[in-house]
Amino acid sequence: MLRPALEAALDVAERGMQRTPPVVPPRGLRSVLGFRKRPPTALAAVRRVLDGDDDFRRTVADQADLVALGRGAAAYLERDDGWERELAQAVAAVNASDAEDRARESERAALGRVAELEARVEALGAADERLARVGEELDALRTRLNDEIEARAAAEQRSRDLEAQRQRAVRELADERRRLADRTAEARELRERVARGAAEVATSSDATDEPARLEAMVADQGAAAARQAERLCEVAQAARQVADALAALADPHSLAGWPEEAGRSDAERAGQGGDARGAASRVRRRTPVRVGRGLREGSPEAARALLDTPGLMLWVDGYNAAMALWENLSLPAQRDALVGALGRLAAAHGTDIRVVFDGADPEATVPAVRRPLPVRVRFTAADVEADDDILAAVAATDDAVPVAVLSADRRVRNGAAALGANLLSPDDLRALL
Repeated sequence: MLRPALEAALDVAERGMQRTPPVVPPRGLRSVLGFRKRPPTALAAVRRVLDGDDDFRRTVADQADLVALGRGAAAYLERDDGWERELAQAVAAVNASDAEDRARESERAALGRVAELEARVEALGAADERLARVGEELDALRTRLNDEIEARAAAEQRSRDLEAQRQRAVRELADERRRLADRTAEARELRERVARGAAEVATSSDATDEPARLEAMVADQGAAAARQAERLCEVAQAARQVADALAALADPHSLAGWPEEAGRSDAERAGQGGDARGAASRVRRRTPVRVGRGLREGSPEAARALLDTPGLMLWVDGYNAAMALWENLSLPAQRDALVGALGRLAAAHGTDIRVVFDGADPEATVPAVRRPLPVRVRFTAADVEADDDILAAVAATDDAVPVAVLSADRRVRNGAAALGANLLSPDDLRALL
């Protein structure tokens, strides 16, 4: 509050020393005048001088701009009646203003803190919503997992039931064959007896009824044998149906409609080109190619020997292999890299290589070429996976043609192995390249 008055006193003293003749300042100020930067002790010295030298104080009051100095500093220099009270009021007003400023600052800080807390509460609410969504997704995944476990258990139970039915049918078939053999032997024996009876009739007149009796017995045995043969055919047909259903278990997509398919007649199933019995027979006939002796399976040497097999047809799961070897490239670049690498293999080994890509990618179109590609490239329909296309193609290939499938997908490898194809992996392709 007094600082403006004290600095004004120093200014008056310095201006007095610059006059002609100079005005000598009070003794207590001489040691603090003339400095460019006034030391902190200067103001205390000025206050002592103003309190002890009324003449100098009045001089400062006359020369200073009291309005600019402020209410408290002006009262201190003039020292009229009640100046101390007026100075105290000025100090109180300043303190009150400072308190208001502090209160406003505290209020602003509190409002900022409230806003910060509200933002944190909002963020926590959003996090709770995300956690709730994650919990719902986990519940849905848990439900799907339980459904898959139940479906797998049901499929395994169906497989066990079918195996039991097949074994029972095989036993019944063996029993019927044995009974048919017995009936056949009995019929042969009856024919021999008829022949012997006819010979006896020719020499004896007392046996006129024996041929008729023997013929009736032969007719009865023949009818029984016919019934046994009919029963044997029925059992054989049931055994074929069970065998067809067991073969269909190799393809999980064909299991759902087994009861209806198993109940159809041979004539109805014979009208379809890709029936389950034909697929099963192909699985039983095709066997993987055996590479040279001394070659370790999975080694580059074994893979090269397999590719050198005359007439080998290699099916490649396109995106599965491309993403395993060139995952840092875009999809078109992956396809180009894979087709180029397979082309080098085809040129080196003379292998018939066919690569299949899923057609769901909107960019997955066959690029225009100016010369025939060294490998055959095709894209599936939007609703068909390359896995299914490859397995269907292997199943439809003549069993005399050696077939290999390159993929890391477990479903493709299991299906191809069930169809008798050789297996290669993207790691094998990397080693060959």
